[in-house]
Amino acid sequence: MTEPRRRLHLSPPLIEGLIIAALLLLPLLFWWQLWLPEPADRATIPEGDLSSQYYPLQLFAARELAAGRIPAWDPYLNAGQPGLADIQTGFYYPLNLLPNLVWALLGWPFTMGVLTGQIILHFSLASLFTYLFVRHLARRAGARRAAARFAGAVAALSFTYAGYLTSFPVQQITILETAVWLPLVLLFLDRAFYSRQPWSQAILAALALACALLAGHPQTAMYVVYAALAYSFGLLFMSSPATPASRSRLGSLLILLLALALGAALATVQLAPTWQFIARSSRAGLGYEDVSWGFPLAEMTHLLYPGYFGGSPQYVGILPLILAAAAWFVRRARREVAFWSGVAVLALLLSFGGHTFLYNLAHLALPGFGLVRDQERIIYLFSFALSVLAGYGALTLVQPLPAQAGRGFRRFWRGLAWVGVFMLALTALFYYGYLQGEQQGVEINLFACCAITCCCCSSWLARCCCSVCGWLAGCGGDGWWRWPWPSSGSTCSPSTGATTRSRPGAASRSPKPTWSVSCRSSQRRGASPAPACCRAGRALRSSTNWRTSRPTLPCAWHPSSALRTRWAAGGAGNC
Repeated sequence: MTEPRRRLHLSPPLIEGLIIAALLLLPLLFWWQLWLPEPADRATIPEGDLSSQYYPLQLFAARELAAGRIPAWDPYLNAGQPGLADIQTGFYYPLNLLPNLVWALLGWPFTMGVLTGQIILHFSLASLFTYLFVRHLARRAGARRAAARFAGAVAALSFTYAGYLTSFPVQQITILETAVWLPLVLLFLDRAFYSRQPWSQAILAALALACALLAGHPQTAMYVVYAALAYSFGLLFMSSPATPASRSRLGSLLILLLALALGAALATVQLAPTWQFIARSSRAGLGYEDVSWGFPLAEMTHLLYPGYFGGSPQYVGILPLILAAAAWFVRRARREVAFWSGVAVLALLLSFGGHTFLYNLAHLALPGFGLVRDQERIIYLFSFALSVLAGYGALTLVQPLPAQAGRGFRRFWRGLAWVGVFMLALTALFYYGYLQGEQQGVEINLFACCAITCCCCSSWLARCCCSVCGWLAGCGGDGWWRWPWPSSGSTCSPSTGATTRSRPGAASRSPKPTWSVSCRSSQRRGASPAPACCRAGRALRSSTNWRTSRPTLPCAWHPSSALRTRWAAGGAGNC
């Protein structure tokens, strides 16, 4: 008899630390060519706004600070203009001010390498803040700690390395520096809403919002403020009556609004002169034709096929799109999923500017939309909302679904398989037409063929990736396409821990080992399971080969909450 292999058990704080460390260090791998030690092999960010606009502004501020002066007046722009009033300088932004002070004290020169380090740093912060926010949402939706970490990591990777942050925010660094603070603001607002002592969380939310307002991009800061306001009011819709009894939900909302007002007040040192400066600049006279530009409607294809018309800020990835659709199967987070789906749809429509009717309403009704150009930048909220939905969808891979939702989820994956087959057939048809066109000397636009091929391959790749993730998490099924959750008629054999299907009036059969193992479910007969069932399941799990068998799901994983209540009432409890 072979001895059971010992498993390596890591403490939860250690696992958490490893995940956070990986997220913080991953931008160094993503931008590895920027920091190579050999100058001949080192890459640089291409010429653009970063080197021609933002570097001169921050270089002037750093030199003035090194000379012991505040950059109140900039004589190098036009015939001279207020230096502090130009918010794009970002003088008061803490992550600019502290490095400038250090550089001034040490006497180091301010180079482009400092801005490159700022880009890498803010990519790390985007990953960290998104991970913390979505992990918190997953825990509030009832997910286990491990599942919540997985959801947070999926959302962090989707948001940080999707098409938006990796496109023009790299050149316009103030957009990047402003955008990364939204998940942290929402995290503290959510915690303040549900906390019995909310003021500490509200103050932290105000500080995070102040950082976003001071970072130097008013348009992105406006989107952060609108998203924070929408989330604050959305908490009334998303929350249950489980808010602290010491105050009502309207009282919690008032605290959140006060936190946002406090954040704006903290940033007044920058906002007040900037507002006066904008009122005297050419932006004060912008008309509808000047500000209504957005994405052409044809660039909707970037959701599936990036880069055909240039940059791809709309592209989040095929797998996050599928996971975002799967988020609707998380029943305990239906309201949250509905909220973030609404944010994604509204942001996508607004990003087309005057090409859709929705921007006209925003231009007339929402302050600020008539003062900023390039409406496509609101795709930032679409990218973030879709990443949050992908985090919710990732929960379906690593923890069980109720029986009804599990059946719908299986139909969803079967439908995805048929979509892949259909796309593959269309790809073959387009390729055949392409060969015929080449023989006849006709020029063929391969965009449609490439887009369909991308959808086909991505759908099958997404299915395979999701199946592998579920298998690694101990959540496989009888086949690679099936979902594992046991139904209410499954019973557990105390001798083997295997699952058998019981039918009324049918003779019991010998148990057969399956990949989906659960403790005894005698819900229909009203009997309580014995704890030996779970002990037998644990013994089977520790003694079977993980390459050929599925690990046992413990009692607490059973999808039926009513069954767990009955177990607890019978005195057995959850194993």
